[in-house]
Amino acid sequence: MTLKRVLRSALAVVLALSCLLVCGCSTPAVAMEVGGKVYEMGDYLAYAYGTAMTDSNAYVYLYYYGEEALSMDFVYGEGDNELDVTMEQYLIYTTRDMMVRQKALEDMMKAEGISWDKELVADAEEDLKALKADQYLPLGFSNERYINMYKALNLNEASLFDGLYNKGGKREVKEEDIRKYFDENYLSYYMFEISLVDEENKALADDIIADYQKHFDEYLATFNKSKKTAADFQEIYRQFLADTAEEKKDEDKEATDTTEADSEEEKEPETTNRIDLVKEADGADEELVKAIEKINEGEAKVVTYKQGGTKNTLALIFRMDPEADRGQDEDKKDIDYYEDSRDQTLQYMKYDEFDAEVKERVKELKKTAVIDWKAMNAVDFVELLGLTKK
Repeated sequence: MTLKRVLRSALAVVLALSCLLVCGCSTPAVAMEVGGKVYEMGDYLAYAYGTAMTDSNAYVYLYYYGEEALSMDFVYGEGDNELDVTMEQYLIYTTRDMMVRQKALEDMMKAEGISWDKELVADAEEDLKALKADQYLPLGFSNERYINMYKALNLNEASLFDGLYNKGGKREVKEEDIRKYFDENYLSYYMFEISLVDEENKALADDIIADYQKHFDEYLATFNKSKKTAADFQEIYRQFLADTAEEKKDEDKEATDTTEADSEEEKEPETTNRIDLVKEADGADEELVKAIEKINEGEAKVVTYKQGGTKNTLALIFRMDPEADRGQDEDKKDIDYYEDSRDQTLQYMKYDEFDAEVKERVKELKKTAVIDWKAMNAVDFVELLGLTKK
């Protein structure tokens, strides 16, 4: 998913959900002045609303626990700058940060002579057609302030990034470099696995592990006798499922009538999904990546790796050429996976560099920002989001 789409999808959630919300209001005041830009209380409430709605973790807690959630523990910041705070403080700080970041992005766009991406502007305008007259007045801010917030969050970051690094950008990345990064970092594979430890992460008995190893070696041998296609791997996977189900049945020996009836029903064949992984992606399992890289494209291997660095796991992995066997799109054209992933690849290449530069500008702006913490602390996130106090 490209940066543009990520931002659009996140803010689209805000827009879709916001049509349902009604709650109280706040006294107008200046919440913050940063870099010569004044954020009045209405602007702050709009940003607080947008920030809380797009932070899925915080929103879920607020939805289920209401006002009680505001006192729950959250972590704000990173590394040495981490702070243990309440959720309410977390949301206030992240709203402040979001407002300062937008000012930083605007300053950088102006300095570089970059304007909003026209395609993104058209998409945002289309989304905003869903707004109703005076929809946000009950929340303490006008539709105009909401629109300003929505466009800032939806357009600034993506427009600046593309204006710097994408085609025609100020620091345009050469196509051959993007292609090289793609070839070196994208992994594509099918796999199934079984744990070699119990729930307490203690190794299973040697005879059990040996039996698993024997079965997986047999799966690999059968696969290697085939044409080594994705369909062939799915056949092996279904055999693994059948063997696993038989093992459980042997352990439990009390197969119910319902289970037998279900087994006689005609079902869609089970499949395992193809996985696309960027080695440098956040959350990528380093041990799994190392295991996959030892397998040639178009080949399969039985491997043992420490899942998450701790959990011994036995797996059969079939590594694919990332661009092979992609099928056709809705227009019956062969899917060009590199082209579809190009913008995402560029993000992986350059986003850390971009983000570091933005954060430097944010850091400078914070030094002279004038913040009315009384105004910032005045927001009631439960009321702002139209949620029930419990």
